[in-house]
Amino acid sequence: METYGVWYHEVTRMKGREWMRRLTLAQKPTPLEPLTRLGELLRIDLWVKRDDLTGDMVTGGNKIRKLEYLLADALDKGADTIITTGGPQSNHAKTTAALTKRLGLHPVLLLSGKPPEETTANLLINKLVGAEVHYFFPRHPREMDDALLRLAEEMKAKGRKPYIIPVGGSNGIGTLGYIDAYQEMDQQRQEKQLSFDFEFVTAGSGGTFAGIYMGHQAVQASSKLIGVSPWLPSQEIKERIIDCIKDARTLSTDSVPLSGEPALEDLSIYDQYIGSGYAKPTPEGMKALQIMASEESILLDHVYTAKTMAGLMDLVEKGVIARGSSVLFWHTGGAPGLFALQERWSEWGGG
Repeated sequence: METYGVWYHEVTRMKGREWMRRLTLAQKPTPLEPLTRLGELLRIDLWVKRDDLTGDMVTGGNKIRKLEYLLADALDKGADTIITTGGPQSNHAKTTAALTKRLGLHPVLLLSGKPPEETTANLLINKLVGAEVHYFFPRHPREMDDALLRLAEEMKAKGRKPYIIPVGGSNGIGTLGYIDAYQEMDQQRQEKQLSFDFEFVTAGSGGTFAGIYMGHQAVQASSKLIGVSPWLPSQEIKERIIDCIKDARTLSTDSVPLSGEPALEDLSIYDQYIGSGYAKPTPEGMKALQIMASEESILLDHVYTAKTMAGLMDLVEKGVIARGSSVLFWHTGGAPGLFALQERWSEWGGG
């Protein structure tokens, strides 16, 4: 493995009689911190798991934990090209491209929409690291999957050995990263002698929520796990989460005490905070983003975490979360995409 450098460590995990390898790319553990000022405003005991601080120059957030497993699998399969997809300012696509280059492989990104007039924020990082970028117009996540398969065939025809990573890194392999993350958080929680009533996490492409759900089940946590969808209707994202859980259970070495697969009704996902669509900021989300920045000096992103925080604040206001409750917010990163909005800040309700 010396051809890939010495900037990461390798970790092995037993999978039946095989070994499931993981690269250590993230800076861990990430902090578990109180949000004292915002908690006082909301009259709750509010904490944050800072997975926006997983490290490296591209601020990859939650994506790096997934990529530790996915890129290890790609290396094990002899890939020389990594293909993935996402929105034009995709944090996942940018992080995949950057880490792929650091492994000496070739990143190919299939981004939704048309080529932008200006190369800003995550698109600029894609350009700087030398990613090969294509654009297309999917109407549904399944079309993203189909487009990745077609692009992989094109790469094979050119003599490359492609490895496909789905949108958000959300499949069984990527999900393993958030089983690890939950175990990490739970150890911190115990050390700080904390007990949470609620946990909030963004349910974007499904893999992060799936891993947290599995970790939550594994330690038999008493908190209520709530997901906020910034993209898909509740039923659809639940189905994607369950698919990730099914796949991860065939790979995970951890004992996850699930009695069969979770049913749709076992997952608590709110889709009321999507607004007019994916990656389209909402006034409520932008307000939550501004409050978080001004009270705690922590940046959310307009695509995912701002909408999740807006959901948390709304459910407190409506009494679904009682005043005085102890609440954990999983911050999954993504703030660099904000810099693509700087000239349209007031348009999106940013003031």
